[in-house]
Amino acid sequence: MKYFLSILSFTLCLASSAQNHKLVVHEWGTFTSRYNGLGIPFQDLNKVIDEKVPSFVHNINFDNFNVLSRSQAKEDYWYSNRVLSLENVYIKMETPVLYFYSDRPIDNLDVKVQFPFGSISEFYPLPYHREDTTYVRSKVKFREFTIDSRIPSWGDAPYLSFKNYNGFASWKINVLDKASSILPSEPDASVPNVWLAPRKTMSNMIEANGEREKYIFYRGLASFTNPIIPFYSKSGNIIVKNNCDQDLNYVLVYEMTEDGKRFIWENSKSLKAQYETMFIKSRTEISDQLWETSFRLKFIEALVSEGLYHDEAEAMLNTWNNSYFEKPGIKIFWTAPRQFTDEILPISFSVSPISLERVMVGRTEIENFNSSNTVQYREDYPFEQTKTSYTVYPNPTTSELFIRSDYFTSEKVEIELVDFSGRKVYQGELTIVPTMSEKIPIENIARGIYRLKINNGRNKCGRQLNISIR
Repeated sequence: MKYFLSILSFTLCLASSAQNHKLVVHEWGTFTSRYNGLGIPFQDLNKVIDEKVPSFVHNINFDNFNVLSRSQAKEDYWYSNRVLSLENVYIKMETPVLYFYSDRPIDNLDVKVQFPFGSISEFYPLPYHREDTTYVRSKVKFREFTIDSRIPSWGDAPYLSFKNYNGFASWKINVLDKASSILPSEPDASVPNVWLAPRKTMSNMIEANGEREKYIFYRGLASFTNPIIPFYSKSGNIIVKNNCDQDLNYVLVYEMTEDGKRFIWENSKSLKAQYETMFIKSRTEISDQLWETSFRLKFIEALVSEGLYHDEAEAMLNTWNNSYFEKPGIKIFWTAPRQFTDEILPISFSVSPISLERVMVGRTEIENFNSSNTVQYREDYPFEQTKTSYTVYPNPTTSELFIRSDYFTSEKVEIELVDFSGRKVYQGELTIVPTMSEKIPIENIARGIYRLKINNGRNKCGRQLNISIR
């Protein structure tokens, strides 16, 4: 009896220990899609968009997969290397990473991710349970061809559709001690930045199947309906529809041209469920400095407000630098609602985290505007340009003068300071970013009262304010 009580006590102790782990799990990743200008999605993203990962990442090789074949007009089957056609690839799930934070080590933590609308086809460390050869073969279908209706069909063409495919992956990991000096299996010097950037967080090291890393990585292919549907208007603006039942808290239209110019079509804004809005084409180039000090920072702030730590948000955007931000094209970035992520990508743990944050970002690309055939595009929304309100402060001032605008996107404005004799004492051009202040240089201007003229090119007469320098 005493021995039984000891075992029971030990078992309860283990259960209590598991519950007392202050486990925190954070996840970020990307749902990538691509559309033409009419709101029609590309269906072969496995061919169109391919972001390379290091060679040590495990994968399902759909390009060289053994599937059933049969002889012409015979019923003898054998496994052979056939070209397996992938169909209904509307979405590429890219770079989801799972970070683990714990105040003490955790052994044999089960982590299970399901993908009811696609395949989890790349992963690291290696899961102990995943879509194996038998499972994939069970989902393969065949198109039958015949050259004569009098003989049986022949030349079966194998294909794999990701509709209702039900992908999955499970890991049994050890969350190592926070103070552990153990390094990843693949050293920093041997991995590309796209893999190195996500390591730069305060998360615990993990280990699974003898492979050590700062995170669990997985990617996949899917066929679910994208929440964002973009269309071009006849004048080249982009109409974006939120096809989701939840609001999108952050939407940003980003453009990089072939000659390396960067444009932000509008400052970030939210988009209500089942609503659509129009983003006005930007003609104001954004410098690298302005991108880094303003818009990129606002992107990071949006990710942090969704639940990520600051270093995780930084790692996320650093991972995208070359493949997302520096590649030519127009990309609509949006934060996926948590409810949507949980439905698309159910996740579970053998030890419940005290906090689980999942921040998935959509990257919806749209092909270039076809100016020679605008009849196919939608009409512009009725759009009445209102006068922009400018705030100039402090006024009066002794040494510094700032200007800010409530216009929805960045704009270049011409600034003039004129004294009351009509003499122009200052003229210059400033790029004003929404919610940000720009400094008007007045250091070498004498004390007095001046007329400040602001010309944004949209209001022909400009705006005028009286400024007092003391």
